[in-house]
Amino acid sequence: MRGLFDVEKVAQFYGATEIITLRSGNFLFREGDEIADALYIVKTGTVRIISGSIVYETVGAGGIVGEMALVDVGMPRSASVIAGTSAELILVTSAGMRPPGIMRR
Repeated sequence: MRGLFDVEKVAQFYGATEIITLRSGNFLFREGDEIADALYIVKTGTVRIISGSIVYETVGAGGIVGEMALVDVGMPRSASVIAGTSAELILVTSAGMRPPGIMRR
């Protein structure tokens, strides 16, 4: 267990199985590049949330990035995420965040 919760158990709960691997300096996504529909749980390593030259936060194992996708539905990414070290992240789609039996209109 790392951070505040067991990353593997949270991923299993949401049915998240896709692991994204980043090398240090690689972008997970860039500000404004895509329509956001997923968040990511940092499994290993660190990533930085940035906008322009401003670093808002460095997130390590057990942390979450991209959660604004669940707030700003259908909007482009509001910040970039870049690997500070080699990192593994678990992809959790917005569909995986809905309780079973609940469908979006």
